Amino acid sequence: MSQPPTPYGAPVPPYGAPFPPSASYPAPPKKPRPSAWWFLLPTLLVVAAVASVAIFGVMAFRSFRFEGPVPVDGQTHTITLDNTDIHVLWAGSPRPSCVVTDSTTGEELTLTATNGTFTRTTDNRPHDVAWLEFAPTSARVDITCTGGDGTDVVVGTRPDVGRLVGGILGAILLPMGLGFLALVSLIVLIVLFAVRGPRNQTS
Repeated sequence: MSQPPTPYGAPVPPYGAPFPPSASYPAPPKKPRPSAWWFLLPTLLVVAAVASVAIFGVMAFRSFRFEGPVPVDGQTHTITLDNTDIHVLWAGSPRPSCVVTDSTTGEELTLTATNGTFTRTTDNRPHDVAWLEFAPTSARVDITCTGGDGTDVVVGTRPDVGRLVGGILGAILLPMGLGFLALVSLIVLIVLFAVRGPRNQTS
């Protein structure tokens, strides 16, 4: 027996059975948080930054290392040098006359005019100039000075401008770069620790 026609304007019944609700899929498990070992990276970067300050600071300091002073009294004075790099004699004006010999061999070392103009100022020595330089053949030299104004002569490694500038820049720029990397890596680790799940989480 056929069904009566649907009145005009009435809703048409749907054909077939209704679709069942779609099944919800479980959310994928979160990746585990970084382990404590991951925090070793920013720690090592901070340690490297501190070490670079010390290393390059020493490099800059060694550019202005001094030995002595040597009294200007006509007597021979033995000076132990920090290294066998080229050394210079510092004194004010008028400058004394000096003789430098190797303490071991007794050989007189050649004194030449300093290659470059270097001055140093301290509280009691405001006008010291490096006016003579010599190349030591050992770590001990004998120095005899006479004349001048009687002020002591200071012995020191010839200033190395390149080492000084490199030491200062290295002590500033390298720690800043390492510190920045340490900060960035720490921020990344904190973010990963906040958004990821516990390491013992099971799916």
